[in-house]
Parts: sequence; C-alpha cells; structure tokens
Amino acid sequence: MAYYIPPSQLNRGPAITDNADVQIIKQCVRYLSASNGNTESEQNLQAAIEQCLGRKFSASLIPFLKSYPKNFEIETDGRNSFISALTKLELCPTHCSGRGTCRGSPICDKLHICKFYLLSNSCHVAKAGKLCAFGHDLTTAHNKALLRDNFMDELRLEDLRNLFRSIKSRCPMTTPQICKFYNVGKGCSKDMRGQPCPFLHLCRFYISGTCKFGKGCRRSHDLLNQQVKVLLEKYGISTRRSPKEVLADLQECGVSQFEDDSDSGSVQSATGRQTTSRFQNMKRFNSNPNLLGGMTNLSLAGEIDTADPSTQSMSMEICIYHLRGKCGFGKNCRRHHKDSMYHWQFRQQGGTSDESWTDFRPSASFDLELNFSDVEKEICYIQFSKQHVLQVDFGKMIGEMKGSPTLDVRRLTTESSAVQKFQPLATKWRWYWKDQTNKWIIYGGQNETGYKAMIDSESLEQHYQENPIGQMKFATMGHEYIMDYQKMVQKNVVHKTERKVRRRPTLVQAAEIEKRKKKSADTGNTKTTATSLVVHAPLDNNPLSYIPLHWSFDRQKSPAEISDHFHMAACSKKSDEYKKMKKFFYATMPSTAEIVQIKRIENGELWINFVSKREKMKRKKKEEDIAELELFHGTNEKFINAISKQGFDFRFSGSKTGNKYGKGSYFAKYAKTADSYTDFGVKKHMFVVRVLPGDYAPGSSSFVRPPPRNPSDPFELYDSCVDNLQNPIIYVIFTFDQVYPEYIIEYRKLGI
Repeated sequence: MAYYIPPSQLNRGPAITDNADVQIIKQCVRYLSASNGNTESEQNLQAAIEQCLGRKFSASLIPFLKSYPKNFEIETDGRNSFISALTKLELCPTHCSGRGTCRGSPICDKLHICKFYLLSNSCHVAKAGKLCAFGHDLTTAHNKALLRDNFMDELRLEDLRNLFRSIKSRCPMTTPQICKFYNVGKGCSKDMRGQPCPFLHLCRFYISGTCKFGKGCRRSHDLLNQQVKVLLEKYGISTRRSPKEVLADLQECGVSQFEDDSDSGSVQSATGRQTTSRFQNMKRFNSNPNLLGGMTNLSLAGEIDTADPSTQSMSMEICIYHLRGKCGFGKNCRRHHKDSMYHWQFRQQGGTSDESWTDFRPSASFDLELNFSDVEKEICYIQFSKQHVLQVDFGKMIGEMKGSPTLDVRRLTTESSAVQKFQPLATKWRWYWKDQTNKWIIYGGQNETGYKAMIDSESLEQHYQENPIGQMKFATMGHEYIMDYQKMVQKNVVHKTERKVRRRPTLVQAAEIEKRKKKSADTGNTKTTATSLVVHAPLDNNPLSYIPLHWSFDRQKSPAEISDHFHMAACSKKSDEYKKMKKFFYATMPSTAEIVQIKRIENGELWINFVSKREKMKRKKKEEDIAELELFHGTNEKFINAISKQGFDFRFSGSKTGNKYGKGSYFAKYAKTADSYTDFGVKKHMFVVRVLPGDYAPGSSSFVRPPPRNPSDPFELYDSCVDNLQNPIIYVIFTFDQVYPEYIIEYRKLGI
C-alpha cells in the first residue's frame, strides 16, 4: 500500500505572489531567454530591467541574482560580470519514457511534456496529425505550477524553448544519448534493417575525447552524418556550425552511452554484477525480513555497504583519492570508497552498525541529491518501488512509508571545499538564512528589504569546519548575532530573535563528476596534465614564491600546475638537507640506528594547503610570523606512500598511539619517542613533519578537536593539544593542513 499523502501536501506549496523580488527575477529570465545565447552583461541587463520596471536600483543586481542559482549563472572576466539564464527544471523520465504512469505532484516535480515538442517542435506524431501520448500542453495544472515555481510561467513558447535548449539547462531527458549497440560487435540491428534508431550512431570514445584509433576507428566520428544530424536537430542542437563546436556542446552537456535504468527486479551493484533479489542482499546481514512490509522488489535499493565496519564506522566521508583513481590506504581507508561525490543510503531505524546500511540506486540517489540541494525542500517524495512512495524528511533524516518501519537515511559526501581548497571533487556547501517573509536567503545575498548579511557562505563554511558543534559571533548592519551550528539558528544578541539556518550542497550532475575526476588526476601520476581546479587561497603573493628552492618543480610553469606536482627525491648524503636531518635524528637516537636513506617529499597540493593555513593563522593572530616546528612521526611501511600523497588522516589515530591526548594525529619532539611507534623489526620508517601548533591546550582522550580557549566562551578554539603545557613532547593535530610530511627517514636497528 502506498504511503498516504495528506491532501494539504498535494499542492505545490504556497503560491508565489508577484512581489518586487519575483518581478525582478521574471523580468531577468524573460530578457535573457529572448537574447542571443541567454547571456548578457551586468550593465546591459540592469539597464534593461530598470527600463522595463520603470525604476532605478540603488545597488548592483549581482548579489541578488546569486541568491537564485537555479535560474542564473554569473561569470566574470576580472572586470565585467555576465549573467546567463538557465533552469534546473527537468522533464519527468517516467512520463516521457512511457515506461509507467507518473504519480504527479508532490512526488514528481518535473514537467510532463513531449521533449521533441519542447526542444524543437519536431514531434513526428503531431506532424502526422495524431495525438502525442506525452502531451504538448504546458498549461496543465501540473506543468503550470512548475513553471510558476521556476519563474517561467510568463515566458513566450519560443523563449522557453531557448532556455531548455541551452547547454546549462540540459537534463537526462533533453540530452541525446549514444547507441550502446552501435558501439559493440556488429553494430545496431536497426541500422542494418534500415530502421531509425533513437540514439546517436557515434563512437562513444570519440565523444568522451578518449578514442585512440583516430581516423582509423571503425565507429563513426562524423557529427554531421544524416542520422546524427537529424537527431541533434530534434534535440534542439544546431548543426549549422563546425563539427568542433558541436562536439564541444555534446561534451559539455554530458552526452553518454544509453543505459536503461528502469525499475526492474535486478540491481546493478558497484562491481557491475547483477543480483536478482535485493532483499536477499539484506538477509546476508540478518536484516529483518519484514523490514519493508514484505516487499520483495526494492527497485531503489542498491548494494549493501559491505565495508569493514572497523575501518568505516568513524566516517561519513567519501574518499576523494579513490575517486581520483587510487587511494593509498586501500582497504585500511576510513572513508567510503564510492564512485560519486555523494551517495545516499538507508537502513531500518535503530540499526547500529555500518553493515546495516543499504545504498539507494544511482537514479534514486540523484533524485534525493536534487531535492536536498534545493534549500526550499525539507520533505521530498520519491518512488521507492512500483507500489511504494518514500517520504524523506531532510531535517530528521528519516524515510517513511505506510505499513513499513521508519528508515534512517544518510548522505555520504566528499570533504568540504573549505577543507580541500584545491580539489575539484570536494563538496561546495551553501549557507542560507530564513527572512521574515519565510524566504531562504544565501549568506552574502540580500532580501527584498535590502538587508544583507555581511558574512558570506564560504566564510561560514570555513568556520563550521573548524568546529561543527560550536558557535560563532558575527555582526552585520548594526546587529550582533550568534550562529549556533548544532541548533542551526542565528540569534540576535540584543532582541533574542532567532532565524532558521540551512546548509545545503551545490548540485553536481553525474557528467560533471566524471569531468572532475579527470581534472583531479592522481597527484603521483607523472603523466597528469595541469587541469586541477585553482581555488584562490589566502596567499598574499604568487603561489610560486612559496615553493621551496630545493624542489625540482619547474618555476616556469603556471601556479595552476603546483597542485599536480609530486616527487620523492633521495637526498644526497653530501647535501645540507641530509646532514641537517641526520643531526636532527641522532640528537636522541642511538648509533645502533643506522640511516639507510632520507627522501624528500615534494607534494604541491599538500604544500599549498599547508602554507595557506599558515598565512590564515598569521592573519588571525595578527602576527608576521608564527611558530613552525619540525617533529617526528613513526609509521608503518605500508602507509608511507599514502601519507606522502594524501597527508595525515587523524581517523587513523589510536591504532598504535591510543587516544590519550585526543583523537588526532600524533607528532613527537624527539625521534626516540616516534621510534616506539614504528614497525617492529629491523627495518623502520619515520617521517619528519612540519607542524603549525599555534596555541595549544592540554589534551584529553575525549577531544575530537581542540577545546575552547575560554570555557565560558565557546566561539574560539585552541589550535592543537599537547601532553604537557610547560614542556610538550607530544603534539596532537586535528586538521590535515596544519602538517606537512617533508622527509621520510628509512633506518634499521642493529642488534635486533
């Protein structure tokens, strides 16, 4: 029996009244949709909107339009800003594929319309004088409500088509796909029979830019052959351009090989094998056989997360290094090894182990992500199976279906971009506050009254990452506020009024994730190209000026290539750095410890993160220089490569050292102290590490981050913890960018 949806929730939410904000948005969408390429400069757009509305604006439209990322994209060339109209409104795959009957609102928030009518007015059924089963009516109650919610209800049909045809507005249903049969064996049987195939007959590797056969390829690279040309025109992609321009558009909108993702009785696991009964998977972990009301076909359930709970129970993060191609920690990694930047899972409420979590299917996981990235959504409905609708509450992170136990729901994600500053696969979060009109405003944007929070979303995220259960004070427009991260509210210090706060991720489509994987090539691969995403770090000077002079990095390269640099160089025994490290090592180690070799680690990505943190700490303390220590860290040989490439992970804390001074990464002042934490045996390894201890406090086994500087004031934390305030021997660091693994010393203990 399907989940009961109250009549009060069968509408599309509160009606949007055409207040001043809505008028501006609609006029901007209308103007840009009618312009060439849906893009206009800030000056021209603002002048046009002012003329249309008959009034002048006292400030730039840019901060206001940034509050509507589902309608506008803003780019700058350094001097001028350009605004493009786009839409995140999609076409319903259930309705438009004819594979079933869509349940409509509120479960479905996608248009019910024929894609060929919408994109190019080329529906062959209508041209034959027949009635198209997918519909050509944009004025149905369902479609009209969606267009109004997305500020497009007043657009002319041709302008609406322009908007949906734009590359940034493409969704799976409006993007042509490559025929998978054409790319294997003898090719597509329809082609052989002279029948029209609804998919592109093109080499899929050519489209992805990876075909190694070139002109000798057996599959077509001709973007203007008749079959391809007809299909592209039907999808509203102009072929009256050069093949190079057409190819660029296809790559940008994520054209890929067609795969049927219908709700069948089998599920595709991450390893690619088919399992005919998802419920059998759940039984392997002693799940309740009545978990979902006796259903035997969980069409949105995927694989069970079978990772060793001892290695994954501490983390809800997805390993970026696995996404990049190889994680050095392998099975010992305490992050989840998934194939996307985000992943949704469920389990019966009350479950305690990681073994009990089940993956949603990729299509369902994306639907949840699509809704979760929309700050307006607190509750969403997804088709859980052919008979069941799952109501997901994002506030409580639970899922409910009538007649079935409540489910816990969770979202796995990559690290925040506030932590992984130079990493394209990091998750970018946005922070919003709810104003007096119940509208969600992004921090840094302004509402219709002109109120603007002076702190921006990025600054909030950085502070949140430092202390996710803490608070922060900030002032704006003459008022002081306290941000409470646990309660997710901002409180006016004087008036005691509270406003709700939300933190939501920026949506990233599957095709874009694949592009970012390529950009984020493994740092240790010497064949990688300099395509890493450059994020502006808090550096006063050119990033190249921070690179140590003895590194092998070519300073003629651009700053963007620093993060791709990785090299491990054996230090010459005659060099100053070897002599320095040798002296440092033997200051506390006996002569029976014989150094075999010392290697210098050159990791551009970790180094820039380290110096960025150093500069940030300088600014915070208002000092020209801060303490930077060289400490030791004994390690297991199997972790050397992983730490050298990925840095220290405090989640490994406790494996040998315990957690006496906190759950962080441990570093020792003396080599003899670190020696006791190396491998047992003759052959041993020890890192020499640069550390930014900052201000430190006595450690405690209960700490997962440093304590507040003042117990009565939770806003500012110490930077690290130590074993002894007067004479610290052990330093505990809780963030990866406060340390840099600079050398690895390989030595052996004689007489063992």
